[in-house]
Amino acid sequence: MEPALNPHDLADLADLIVTVAREITLHRDGETPNITLTSSAGNVMRYIDRNPGSTAGAVALGTGLHRANLSTALGELEQLAFVRRERDENDRRNIRLYPTATSAKNLVHLREEWAQLIADALAPAETSAPVATATVGDTLALLERLETGLLRRRGIGTE
Repeated sequence: MEPALNPHDLADLADLIVTVAREITLHRDGETPNITLTSSAGNVMRYIDRNPGSTAGAVALGTGLHRANLSTALGELEQLAFVRRERDENDRRNIRLYPTATSAKNLVHLREEWAQLIADALAPAETSAPVATATVGDTLALLERLETGLLRRRGIGTE
């Protein structure tokens, strides 16, 4: 039987996740040729990358954005040629959203930048041991489980 989760530790975990996410967005190397997106556009782009062919309604639900904010973010992404719209072959009334080759190239550069940033941040200090690959893998698994649980609480991904 697993021990009960400490509410203070869980709150600290949430606080650290928010802080780390903010730090990642603040550390731009200026050399990587990726394009920085607004927070809303970044959330929309991540959703479309993970769920190509989604409708605007699915993107709004998946990102938690209101339609007006989604429209603004999609406009930004289309202006950058990161998203393309296609009519649904089965229902011509629906529009499907897809990432473009331009957005895929940007994502590759962004992920390279993030990987280097995280590797540098986790590099051992003079007095600490290196971070084990298993520790990173366990953390990744925990955060994926957390994401799935939080989405499930909003009724997403339960089908």
